[in-house]
Amino acid sequence: MALLDDMRSELRVSTTAFDGEIQNIISASIVDLEQSGITASLTDPLMKMSVALYVKAYFGWDNPESPKFVEAYEKLRNKMAVASDYNAFVDGSESVEVEP
Repeated sequence: MALLDDMRSELRVSTTAFDGEIQNIISASIVDLEQSGITASLTDPLMKMSVALYVKAYFGWDNPESPKFVEAYEKLRNKMAVASDYNAFVDGSESVEVEP
């Protein structure tokens, strides 16, 4: 419940009326991070920031700030996905060749 409270605070929402929507967005953000190979505790500052950016991007229908939060989330997620601290599959010992 602490993460929900934190995200409600990030959104500057004082009522619990939107808790269902906020919790669904939190869950979606965690799935997206996991699908990107990111594994870390939700108490980690970058994990919390990732979830907060995702929630800010997708909460509500008429959010004119959504694109900037989506972009910030994607940049942070992509950076974490290639960092060995956050992705168990990135250890620096293997090189991967990508064909054009």
